[in-house]
Amino acid sequence: MKWLKVIVAIVGMGTLTAPLVSSAETGQCGQSSLLGAQTITGELHSENAELRVIPQAARVVLMNRLQAEGVETAPTISIERSLYVRDRGLLEAFSFADLMEGLASGLGANAPSGLALFQDWWRTAAAPDPQYAADIGCTDTLINGFSYTCPTTRPRAEASLSKIADLRTGRNGGPPFSIIALVNRGDLVYGKQNPDTCGEYRVIAAADTISSDATDTVVQLGAVGKFYMSFEAALPNQGNDMCLAVQRFWNSLADASDTKARRMLRAFFLEEIGMNKDGTISFPPEAGADFKFGPVISASNLGLLPDDASSLRLPLAKAVGQIRTNTRDQTSRWLLRQYSFRRTSLGLRIMPTSLSATPPAGIMVPESGCKEADEDCNTALGRKILENADGLKTVEFGKLAFELANICLEAGQMVAEDVFGDGYKVAIWKNETSDNHVFTALQTISTQPGLPDKDSKIAFNLEMTSCAGCHRHSTPSHIGHLTDWRGQSLRSLSPSPNMFTHSSIKCSDAACSRYEISPLLEKVFLPWRAFLMDQTLRQ
Repeated sequence: MKWLKVIVAIVGMGTLTAPLVSSAETGQCGQSSLLGAQTITGELHSENAELRVIPQAARVVLMNRLQAEGVETAPTISIERSLYVRDRGLLEAFSFADLMEGLASGLGANAPSGLALFQDWWRTAAAPDPQYAADIGCTDTLINGFSYTCPTTRPRAEASLSKIADLRTGRNGGPPFSIIALVNRGDLVYGKQNPDTCGEYRVIAAADTISSDATDTVVQLGAVGKFYMSFEAALPNQGNDMCLAVQRFWNSLADASDTKARRMLRAFFLEEIGMNKDGTISFPPEAGADFKFGPVISASNLGLLPDDASSLRLPLAKAVGQIRTNTRDQTSRWLLRQYSFRRTSLGLRIMPTSLSATPPAGIMVPESGCKEADEDCNTALGRKILENADGLKTVEFGKLAFELANICLEAGQMVAEDVFGDGYKVAIWKNETSDNHVFTALQTISTQPGLPDKDSKIAFNLEMTSCAGCHRHSTPSHIGHLTDWRGQSLRSLSPSPNMFTHSSIKCSDAACSRYEISPLLEKVFLPWRAFLMDQTLRQ
């Protein structure tokens, strides 16, 4: 069955573009339209990787323990070493060039170099070059027919990254990109019964260039701006308490010397290792190890499709993990996109995919012209909002949830400019009409028992489940009605709970010993994750 999508995209503060048209097989939703018809087998399930609600039964147990013990009962968890590593000394475990070389080396016969893999990745932000590879490039309706910023519509700096000729040196003698965080997201599977993965394990890299620095070779190439990349590798669960062993490994980093911790982190992310149930590791893996896996940072853990995994002789039941980017050039507009490994005419490459569980602002309005499976997209989204009433009708930040469950309705990107861009509330409240099914769905939920009882706050909740919402739009006026697990209002994080990126390449102290993180991450997310890790280790 084919679907046809014609959409008038809303960008910035309501600027309209020409109608965009795209058609593809239903099974090809969420993929770059330049790839053509590819057979996609296995489950392709897209979920929000940040705001995952813990199952109610497990949550009740947690809340009872929390009341009895308090969240500060996780003093044994070193947030800085076991959850969110941002100490520059520890981050010397491996470089960005090492990461790209490791990814490239696992791509089978005729694998590209790490540099070539990086260059081809960012060629997806430029116009296609048929003489190089016609299926790698950018069109203004690249993903699902929705708006996608390309050089033909509004040139940006991302495409210039494909011109970088050296990933080890280039920026005033240093590497063009710095690794600014190594992250343990084992909490993503807390409370799940027999989870497919043991959570995500992330590497965040960044560069911040300024046009006035004429000595910066990256600037000379035209790449002026802020470029953040998050490699969010999902680690498949082999069962037999593997997930507990992984958390024991991360917990052991707290007691390791810096030298040993660097070796452990490099091995975990970039090498094949053996792991025992007590969290100890061996590399290369010992014959008697309880589990063998790795490298964690690999194509199979970053969105690779099962058919392509089988060509590499890798068992994979479904696509897991992703790469996400936050970039800002001299236009001052942050652009949020998502990528996975896909097969191209050049072999496996990093290609654009739709944003998980994130509908575009363009279908928040009636008469967008968008249809999915013969249903108006605004109508379909309104129905999905009603189905997610429990995750939107809440004042508890930890209960926020929105499951779109339809990759055909996912945005190809989100734009964030000041507090507008692809903000849902701005789009919805310009169309407070009875024929706007999104608006009427929010009204319906607001009349149900419980808080919040205003449709505007429910719209803010919906917005917070999106990429731009969690970043640019998480201001006190948008999230001040929400509380954390302690019952404290998030308005207390005023004047600003958030930098645009939760991790920053800025230093957090005068000695520049570690990188800065947002108040929302430091005061809300990380203490909660420490509590969950502590509870996991008590099992």
